[in-house]
Amino acid sequence: MTSNRRRYRAAWGAVVAGVFTHAAVAADVGYGADVGLGYTDNVTRDSQDSQGEAIATVGGQLRVDHDSRRLAARLAARLEYRDYLDDTFDSELVGNLIANNVFQIVEERFTWTLDDTFGQTTQNQFSPTTPDNRENVNHLSTGPDFTLPLGSRNRLLVSGRYIDVSYGDSNLGNQRIRGDVAVRRDLSDASSLSANVNTEQVSFDNEEQFPDFDRNEAYLNYTVDAARTNLSVDAGVAEIDSDTGKQDTWLARLELVRRTSSSLSVGLELGHDLSDAGNAFVQAQELQPGSVDPVSVQQTSMPFENTYGAIFSRFARQRTGIQLRAAYYDEQYDALPLLDRTRITIDASVSRDLNAAVRAHMGINYSRQEYESLDRDFNDLSARLGLRWSLGRLTQLSVDYQYMDRSDSQNAFDYDASELWVRLAYQVGDGPRDGGYGGL
Repeated sequence: MTSNRRRYRAAWGAVVAGVFTHAAVAADVGYGADVGLGYTDNVTRDSQDSQGEAIATVGGQLRVDHDSRRLAARLAARLEYRDYLDDTFDSELVGNLIANNVFQIVEERFTWTLDDTFGQTTQNQFSPTTPDNRENVNHLSTGPDFTLPLGSRNRLLVSGRYIDVSYGDSNLGNQRIRGDVAVRRDLSDASSLSANVNTEQVSFDNEEQFPDFDRNEAYLNYTVDAARTNLSVDAGVAEIDSDTGKQDTWLARLELVRRTSSSLSVGLELGHDLSDAGNAFVQAQELQPGSVDPVSVQQTSMPFENTYGAIFSRFARQRTGIQLRAAYYDEQYDALPLLDRTRITIDASVSRDLNAAVRAHMGINYSRQEYESLDRDFNDLSARLGLRWSLGRLTQLSVDYQYMDRSDSQNAFDYDASELWVRLAYQVGDGPRDGGYGGL
């Protein structure tokens, strides 16, 4: 456990330091710090015995966007240290970090990528989310990318990655070696077609308890990167190969983003492939940059057959921002059908500048999990409302209210809870997340 904690802290610190050192001078940077006090009327998320708790917080956030000839860097991070004043739970650190760095070593020929994703997951999906039911996870990926020209329109792409997935409490830590090879043809300035093969070897720290496996994919890709439309389509096959046997399935992925105007973007995601908890963690965290909420990833070493679909839109003008996302996920575990589940999620948020000094924001998050083999389902609802006052050029005061409700078909983990947060912040530039910081 201690070695895992040291690994993800060291990796995270290296990424933050590297990005900030290279990007601070020329980048678009936003950063801030805050102190706050919160109160919840049901800190243990108990349906029978609600217990109130006051929580003191110290937080910070950082956002970096940098592009230069030698470095492209993206970073979104929000950290918050929480002290439970009535000692219901131990003090904890929550938050997330999403970092991507691409270093140009030989321009258009040889690059080195360093990615890091840090955040929390819920350990037991059946139980309510409390400090005792979530843990820190860090996913670090690094390696080279080579591009070799084969004539004027063709390219050979070769890349390799070393990946470390570490957990704060669970013994699911693992290392991965991944290799990708692709032959791409540029059909036009905006479109391309490629044939791709990749393999990923997953080795667990606890080899006796968790069997290693290889994930292999072979597929064709068609990509359009135009001024107002981004499209990527994959079609092929995927395979899991382990000592316990092989599992294969068809592979299909579609990602479409259309900018219908300068203010509005809409998108669609569809897919079917083979995934696992480590990859699912990264994908879920990327949907909530700057959030302190854990993601709903099942803590297991077993890969699963993954089917998903999502529609989303984003509207942004000078004073108003609106985001909507609705998604469906189907996870099928070949080795353990009891974990099979389907999820539906709906997320909506609105922010509005009421005047030069006051911004209001509200949001609703709904999710439904169904475990068919267990004949059990959960419905989770979270509603948020908040105001933020600019007291000076760099000083802000925010007040946030959040209501949470869970229903369990077996009535074992029903609960409802309310939280109120007040924070005083020093903020330079925009943070990684517009709106409230989220709840417990």
